[in-house]
Amino acid sequence: MKTILLFFAGFLMLQVQAQQTKITLIHNFKGKIDQYPVEINLRSNLQNDTITGSYYYTKKGRDKNIFLEGTLKNNTLTLKEVVYTTLNGNSIKKHLATLNYY
Repeated sequence: MKTILLFFAGFLMLQVQAQQTKITLIHNFKGKIDQYPVEINLRSNLQNDTITGSYYYTKKGRDKNIFLEGTLKNNTLTLKEVVYTTLNGNSIKKHLATLNYY
């Protein structure tokens, strides 16, 4: 019986793995695109250098978000504007523009 318990305990110890901590930074900005006021929300994942977020023109309101996806690598921020549409019940993602900031 002791042998079975020791084997089972050893098996359980092999199955235990530490969880990786996910660190996400949230950045909120207010500014202008040309003369139009905007609010921007960005979330950066430090483990894989990904950036997600959205922005909207203040005059149009929060329900008119334009979504952003991108990366931050080698001090270069690359963002793509993304629009989601529905066609025949399927969600489709379209890239509208790509922006690079150095």
